Amino acid sequence: MNNSLVIKSFISNYSHEEGDYYTFKEENYLEVTDPFAIEAAKACLNENNQDYLRGYVFLKFNDKVILSEKMETEDMLYTWLNFSEIIRKNQEDKEYKITFLDNAIGDALIRKKNENFEFAFEYEKNKELVVIPKDELINELKTNYLEFIKFCKNPSLDFSNESLYNSIIEDQNSFK
Repeated sequence: MNNSLVIKSFISNYSHEEGDYYTFKEENYLEVTDPFAIEAAKACLNENNQDYLRGYVFLKFNDKVILSEKMETEDMLYTWLNFSEIIRKNQEDKEYKITFLDNAIGDALIRKKNENFEFAFEYEKNKELVVIPKDELINELKTNYLEFIKFCKNPSLDFSNESLYNSIIEDQNSFK
């Protein structure tokens, strides 16, 4: 089987408060590369006092979807900061918790074992683990984290001082 890892960031395009889409695109989420994602992010931030950017991280390995929109997080910055710990500390055999803020399903647990990472979910205690080669995961995480940070640095987006925006900028500088 050919190892193919796909990681993408999606921003919410739907207002739970208004019951309507932020943009004319009638899609719940827009990939950060979508030209209308900035407009959706601005509206989402406005709805959340410039503190939180709702969305999800999509992760697929060998045609198996591991993370999807059902793992939505109220704060993409917080979730990406969790993933960044794997980028920074990937030499350590340990367990990393990825938090999907305000998601009733639960969080992901990623265990580093030798030259691989194992994905599990707190709600699926006896489910088969998905194993991803270390270097492949680190490279894809780093590429997509930097893409997400670049998206967040768009001058049209205004994050509050209480948001984790400054933390992701500092974090970015720690592994350049």
